[in-house]
Amino acid sequence: MMTLPTGQFTVKIRPFADLIYHVAIFICLLMLIGAIFILKLNCKLMNNTFTQTTSPDDYLSSTIVFGEIKKSIYSKNFRGGFVTNVFGSTQLDFGQADINGSVTIDISQTFGETIIKVPADWFVITHHAAIFAEVKDKRTDMLMANNTEKTLVLKGYSAFGAVTILNCA
Repeated sequence: MMTLPTGQFTVKIRPFADLIYHVAIFICLLMLIGAIFILKLNCKLMNNTFTQTTSPDDYLSSTIVFGEIKKSIYSKNFRGGFVTNVFGSTQLDFGQADINGSVTIDISQTFGETIIKVPADWFVITHHAAIFAEVKDKRTDMLMANNTEKTLVLKGYSAFGAVTILNCA
């Protein structure tokens, strides 16, 4: 701190004091926004309700942060769900599952990867926003995939990630 005499008044000059104050406020605001985002996500996850006529196995609910999950779906009446990856990986195998009509999976990922293995008779539609990311359909046997009675719709976004669609083994 430096003091400059200016007659009757003394002016104190504190270099970087105001800058540090503004940076601290900015960091606190970022932490508050992050906390609000996490609380909203937790409320969204906790408010998943199922009617008594459906099984919880009919819905997919997956949130991964810095991890990996490999899940096989066995439901014969799969109804959709959501996948959230943050620096994580999710592998879904629908080899033993079945769907009726159109089913939607909402995929939201940042620096993540989602691999989906689907039966050959499923028709897959991707409405997925890719931001420095890719959506690859690597299925080799798609002759029967024109069956629109069994349609899997992939929605959501990927930022710095990948969504890969494969045939079931």
